[in-house]
Amino acid sequence: MIWHDITEVDGKITKFVVNQKINEHGEKNRLRKQKYKVAFYDDKMEIIDTYDITTKDDQETFEVPEMVGKDAPFAYHINYMNFGFAKFVIDPKSLTVFESNL
Repeated sequence: MIWHDITEVDGKITKFVVNQKINEHGEKNRLRKQKYKVAFYDDKMEIIDTYDITTKDDQETFEVPEMVGKDAPFAYHINYMNFGFAKFVIDPKSLTVFESNL
């Protein structure tokens, strides 16, 4: 499972954390290095930018400092284009936006 903890202040991203957890079912499950995309949406539900995120095979939680200082989008789409292989959890802010606008 992969999810993000994102902190926003005054319309800017101040912290972007990637979390991943190994599925407890299965003997060979482990953390894997993989790349997936995150899309940023504006209030018209149009993609304004995409970013590549690469997980680590030796850390369950890590920060992505490159995201700090970027304008906070209206919503985040984790695993945009479905390149990642995991259960991806949408953050609460984005889930509310998607439920209301899509």
